Amino acid sequence: MSKSARAPRACHACLQQSLSLQCLNNYEDFYAHQNYGEPRPWGIAPTALQLALARGHRWLAMLESGKVSSLREIAAQEGVDNSYVSRMMNLTVLAPDIVEAILDDALPDHLTLFDIAVDPPALWEGQRMLMITI
Repeated sequence: MSKSARAPRACHACLQQSLSLQCLNNYEDFYAHQNYGEPRPWGIAPTALQLALARGHRWLAMLESGKVSSLREIAAQEGVDNSYVSRMMNLTVLAPDIVEAILDDALPDHLTLFDIAVDPPALWEGQRMLMITI
């Protein structure tokens, strides 16, 4: 498959699946909406999981674009621990239905950012099983 025929990679600007994730270069500007739905009302603050997902995608885009060369460099720029950056980056490989549940704030209340971001299974089916067993 040629490079031009490949589907675009997900990034911080637009994660296209059954919904769109847009953080517009800043996770504070983050909002989500379902297809043909209304944007998130600006009066409703994003959840911690939604902000973490947006951060992870913003940092992934910084790495892919060459703006930074390592997770350590991101951590230094953001004033956070290297392990925190690594955990937020883990969120960029979550199954699309899990991402949708995060954006819709539809995950079970007992699931925490730590549960989802720390060493998630590589395969989407494993991630789904983790959501059930936690």
